[in-house]
Amino acid sequence: MNKDALISRLAAEIDEVSDHSAALSDEERQRKMAELSASRLAAQRLEAELTWRAMHDGAAIIPRADLETAAVLGVKLVSAAPAVPREDEGQAGIVHRVGP
Repeated sequence: MNKDALISRLAAEIDEVSDHSAALSDEERQRKMAELSASRLAAQRLEAELTWRAMHDGAAIIPRADLETAAVLGVKLVSAAPAVPREDEGQAGIVHRVGP
């Protein structure tokens, strides 16, 4: 069976068993994903805190490599407005002549 035929057949089978009435809207999906991400980060924060406490108590343990950096460091990342560029932005080391 060639690739296109396989994809068509799989798509047809998926459509046959799909219940579109139970599907989430884009907004609901985004909200659910945000909730899951927040829950996951909370669990990782707890795990990181317990790891740090165990290390403090002398246990030979390190945080898992796949933990979110924010969870390991115990910080919350926030979005900030972009910096307003200065008039002399990017001109470090350039000497401007002043006067005659």
